[in-house]
Parts: sequence; C-alpha cells; structure tokens
Amino acid sequence: LAEPNERLLEVNKLFRGVSQLNQLQQKDAASGRRTPSAEYKRETNLLYQSIDTLEILFEGDSLQLFRLNNILQLLRRSEEVFKEYMGLQYRHKLNPDINTVLTRVSDDIRQADSLISSIVQTQITTTTTTVSLDTIKAQKPGFLQRLFGGSDTKKVDDVVNKATKVEEQVKFDVDTSGIFQADHLFQALGSSLDSVQAVRLHEAAELQTQEFRLLNVNSNLIHQLINIINELEQEEINQLNAETQSAFRTAGDTIQILNLIAVVFVVVTLVLVLIVLMDISKSNKYRDQLEAAHEAARQEAAAKQRFLSNMSHEIRTPLQSIFGYAEQAKLAGQSSVDLEAVYHPAMHLLEVVDEVLDYAKVTSGELSFASEPFRASEELRRVLKSMRQTAQKKNIKLDYEFEGSEEVLLLGDAFRLRQIVYNLVGNALKFTREGGVKVKLEVNEEDGGFGLKLAVSDTGIGIEPERMALLFKEFSQADPGVSSHYGGTGLGLSIVKNMVELQGGRVEVESVKGEGSTFSVY
Repeated sequence: LAEPNERLLEVNKLFRGVSQLNQLQQKDAASGRRTPSAEYKRETNLLYQSIDTLEILFEGDSLQLFRLNNILQLLRRSEEVFKEYMGLQYRHKLNPDINTVLTRVSDDIRQADSLISSIVQTQITTTTTTVSLDTIKAQKPGFLQRLFGGSDTKKVDDVVNKATKVEEQVKFDVDTSGIFQADHLFQALGSSLDSVQAVRLHEAAELQTQEFRLLNVNSNLIHQLINIINELEQEEINQLNAETQSAFRTAGDTIQILNLIAVVFVVVTLVLVLIVLMDISKSNKYRDQLEAAHEAARQEAAAKQRFLSNMSHEIRTPLQSIFGYAEQAKLAGQSSVDLEAVYHPAMHLLEVVDEVLDYAKVTSGELSFASEPFRASEELRRVLKSMRQTAQKKNIKLDYEFEGSEEVLLLGDAFRLRQIVYNLVGNALKFTREGGVKVKLEVNEEDGGFGLKLAVSDTGIGIEPERMALLFKEFSQADPGVSSHYGGTGLGLSIVKNMVELQGGRVEVESVKGEGSTFSVY
C-alpha cells in the first residue's frame, strides 16, 4: 500500500519541467537573446525524455497516450513559437528607435534653418526720426520652426516712445536653389518617418501576436498536464481505495485464518494434552494393573504353595491314620479291622479329592448342570443329617428353618444344590467354636416361577472388612493362619461362587469380626 504510483510521479515531474521551461522562456526573452539558451534546450530534452517514459508507462491506455501526443505536439509548437518570438524580438531591437529618428529629424531641421539663413541675404538702410509710443507685433516664425519648435502667438513687443524715429529699409536677395534643396530634404524626412513608423507598428503587432500564441500554447500545455494529473490522482485514489479495501479484506481473511489456526492449534494442543494425559493415565493404570497382577500372581503363587502344603497335609493325615491302623493290625496279627477307625479318614480324603476335582471342572468349563425335578426341603434335610454328627462333636447347635411349601417341585440340579449347602454349612461348622449354625431356606414364587434363597449364619470368628475380597479367591483364605488352625483347601467358597453364578445367581456375605458371618445365596 505504501508504494508510490510511478506514473503519477513521472507526470508531476513533467509538470514541474514545463513550469521550469516557462521560467526559462521568460528569462531568455528578458535577456534579448537571438536563440534559446543551452539550459532551455537541456530542459526541453528532459521533457521529451519524460514524455517517452510516460508513453511506456501508459502503454495500453489509449486516452492517456492521445493526451501525451497532444502534449508533445504542444511542446514542439511552443518551442517553434518561442524561437520565432526571440528572433522577432531580436530584429525589433536592431531597428532604430523612434527617438533616434526624431533626433535625426531635429538635426536635419536645424541644418535646414541654417541653410535658409545662408541663402537669404539682407541689406539694411537705417533712418532715425522722432515717433510716438506704440506697440507692434513680433515677426511670425517659419513653417518648420512652428512644426518642431513651437510658437507663441501671444508674445508682443513693446516699443518705447522716443523723441526720434528710426527707419530701416531692408533688401532681401533670395537663393532659389537652396530653397529647393530644403524642400526636398523635408519630403525625404517625412517619408522616412512614415516608413519607420509603419515598420515599428508591424513588428510590434507581430511580436504581440507571437507572444499571445506562445502564451496560448503554454496555457494549453499546462491545461493538458493538469487534466492528466487530475485523472491520475483520481485513478490513484481509486486504486488506493481498492487496494485498501482489498487489504482490509485480506487482513480480515488473514485474521480469520489466524483465528481458525489458533483455534485449531488450541484444540489440537488440548487434544494432544488430553491424549498425553490419557496415555499417562493409561500407563499408570497399566502399571498399577501390572503391579496388581504381579502382586496377585505372587499371592496366587503363594496361595498355590500354601494349597499344596495344605493338600499334602490334608491327604497325608488321613493316609497316615489309615496306614498306621493297618500297620498296627498287621503287626498285632489281627484279622478283623475296625471299620469306624478307617471310615472317617477315608471320607475326609474323599472330600479333599472331590473338592479338587470340582474346582478343576469349574475352571475348565466342563461343569454341567442337570435339569430334574426335586424338592428343596428334602435335599436340605439330607445334607444337614449327614453333618449333624460333626456339629454334635463340636457341641454346636445346627438349626434349620424352611419357608414356603415343602411340596413344591423345583426344576434344576439337586446334586449341585447339596454341594453348595454342604460347602457353606461345612465352612460354618469349621470356623465356629461355640454357639451355633443356622440354615434358612426360602422358596418364593416370582415371575411365574419359583426362586430359592439360602442363608447360612454362624457365630464363628468372623471376617475383617478389608479381607472380604479374598474370600472367593482360589487357593486363598481370609486369614493365612486359618489353614494351620482349621485346615481346608481354600477352594470351597470359590467353587460355591462359580456354581451359583453359572446358574444365574449371586452370593453375598455379611460378617463382623469376632461375632460371626452370614452367607446368602439368591
């Protein structure tokens, strides 16, 4: 926007050159030169060069090229008129001035007067007489003297009255050849004056005409330049306005683009920051998960180690009992065997092996469920009857409560129900030293069918809240020291949870440390 218009600058330069040329014309005219000065010629050449430059700049603009051609013609015409004017002025100054002519005429008149005086000869005779006072007029001047010297008709001579009277008698002798020469000279002078006056008037008129033509040409030249300058200025203003509007639009578009880029940059930055934060969060999460998995794997490995130790203990103890009894009977030579002494260790060993097999089936997905009709109350009494002897040995009460119709036939797997009840009741009897265990079974009608709710409550050792999550994990127990005091594999509750969930149910537990626990199956 700040770049100047080259055409406007060149036109202004041309205008200044024309103004300078007018000043040089006035200067040369005042100096009385016959031809223009070298400075005038140099300035004229610069103007021609400026016009050539403008013709290149205005290429394609027919109107401006036409005006430049007119300016060129006017400039050449001005140069021609100025040269003619200077030559005419110079010749005008070479002609004799009218004052010089008049001076010469005066000299000729004086010469003529002396000539007349020389050709008139006088002879004077004087007679003196007495006369009275009188006034007489002076003699009239000659014709040439009246023409160039002037006369005074009012002048009179006063004659003083004297006692005597003087009489003069004058006798003139005229030379006629001299008078003829004077008349001829006067005629030549008149013709010369008329000729000089006519030449002077003609030259003055021609000089004035040339001066008027020069002024007219210069005026047209300046007028043409002013028109071009005005049009260029208007064009420049319009162009500047258009460029300004374009610049404003460009600036507005640029600002919008920059704003858009800034918004996109901010959004991208926020997205990148969010991605980085999410990545960091995921990394932290994955690290925590890895650490948790590592810790879980470590705990699982430790639990498996404890499981193997417990299994070794659980299997070795009944086997040692069976082996010891058989060895004693062999050494004693007894042929009969006390079945009671062998039965209980064998049953315990069978229970351990069954738990391991059930867990293997659950984890491998090979556990299947039968769909047969059964009465829930009968299955519950069968399990409790087999476990009542264990409760009596520990002097623990084993109560039973059933709600609903005992005659209702349910469709499902009665063996898996007994297995769930056996694990929950056996677990309650194991961890209860005093008090009792209560089993409650409810059969409720819901949504056109029947649902079971089993609750096993004990007054045992209870579980701390922070160890609740370990209850249903494989190979683990709420308290690592439990297995050493109470025995067990740590698979019972895990097997119960998996069996219930595979049948669409859930297991919940409520426990208070030192007061007991309640396991509910829905």
